[in-house]
Amino acid sequence: MKKKVNPRRRPASVADVRKASKLATEETLTMVVSIVLSGLLDRGLLDPERVREAWDAINDKADSVRKGYCSVPDLVGMLREEYGVFV
Repeated sequence: MKKKVNPRRRPASVADVRKASKLATEETLTMVVSIVLSGLLDRGLLDPERVREAWDAINDKADSVRKGYCSVPDLVGMLREEYGVFV
């Protein structure tokens, strides 16, 4: 006996996949930034008054990457070489 196919089911389009990918990326970035900022606050490494300043610095760095002034591999290398942080 042949399995019935739901007539309303349609394959995901390229636009559907891109939308899902964008949503997943945004959710992941929100999670990572929240973890980093709250971790710094919890350990006393970031003053509560400077959270906005830190957030602005993160956005400025992201803007620099978007505009091509620097790249993520450049940032990873800089963190490793100058600060001994392996991301």
